[in-house]
This record gives sequence, C-alpha cells and structure tokens, in this order.
Amino acid sequence: TSAGDFILGYPARPPDKFLDALSEALSVIVPVRTTANIMGHLYSKLIINSCITSLGAVCGLYLGDMLRIRKVRRIFIEIIREAVTVADKMGIRIEVFGGRLDFRKFLSGTGFIAEFRRHGLIRLIGFKYRRLKSSSLQSLERGKKTEIDYLNGYVVYNAMKYNLAVPVNSVIVDMIHEIESKKREITPENFSDKSFDRFNGGFQAIMHN
Repeated sequence: TSAGDFILGYPARPPDKFLDALSEALSVIVPVRTTANIMGHLYSKLIINSCITSLGAVCGLYLGDMLRIRKVRRIFIEIIREAVTVADKMGIRIEVFGGRLDFRKFLSGTGFIAEFRRHGLIRLIGFKYRRLKSSSLQSLERGKKTEIDYLNGYVVYNAMKYNLAVPVNSVIVDMIHEIESKKREITPENFSDKSFDRFNGGFQAIMHN
C-alpha cells in the first residue's frame, strides 16, 4: 500500500493478467494500481515509518511537537540516509513515497542550503500531521509489542548481511526493545542519550525552535 491508493505487485516478477483482474475488481472499492516494483514501494513506506512511527515511540510526542525539535530532525534525516544505503546494497529501487517524497532528492546536496531544505520539508510534514500519534507508541501504551523489528529492525538486519554500519537505526531498535521490556521510559529525554551526541550543534541556525 501507499499514501492515497492501494498498490498490488509481486516481489520478483511483473504484474500478470491475474493481478490486473484483481486490481480491476478492487478498484470499485478503493483506488488500485499495479506495479513491477512492489519492493520499492514497500521499502519507501518502511523508511517513512522508521522515522515517524519509531521516533514517536521513543519520545511519546505527537508528530508536530516531535519534529519541532532540531535534533530529532537530524536523527530523522540520518535514519533515511542509512536506510537508502542499505537499499542500494539490496538492489532495491526506492519509489517516491506518496507520489511526492523522493528520498534520494531529499538527501541530495550538502551545505547550509541543502540542509535547510531538508529541515524545512520535515517541518512541513510535522505541521501537516501535527496531531498524528505513532502507532508503535499506541501499541506500547496498550502494553503490546511494536513493529520495530519490521521497520528499523529490517534495515539493521539487512545492513548486517552486507557489513554496513547503521548506528542510528540500531540505537532506535535497541531503545524500543528496552521500552518494550520496561527497562526504559518513553520520554523526549531519550534523545539526550549519548548515542545521539553527534546530532548536537552544527547548523545552529537551521529552523531553530
């Protein structure tokens, strides 16, 4: 699935007549389309959920409040950067999320202007969905496990297969496992963990709180 429509596809082969017929049947209920790159669509959704859903579970904030914090936005960017690196090794062609968010274009460029653009886009996401509450956070509040192993955990698992370092995704996975086992509280203070010290400072003027 993707934002705004329903996408059908096979993991390793193009759509066939059966899939076309299924798409036509379902289209009377919801917008449906087929794709030859279902893994690219799924990975695109995984990336955005690894940022929004997982970070929300770590801190307990609504999305708007969370993305007003510059340090969190920098962590958000690095989660994407690590996930894209892993996708490259896996041979996954990441699709544009929701028809608008192209992760490669998002990461392109260096320096103040490029960084300002990235932070600005994240702030816009936070404003548009400011009352969004992480589904993983809701699971934790009900005393249930989260989907972390299928989000950031999937990135970490595949990074290990290719001997890639994905330190931010790894820390997020560990933190949420600790929260699940009652060894860590859900609080914005989790972003003060020493694992995130490298996201302090730098480009101090960027979209300051």
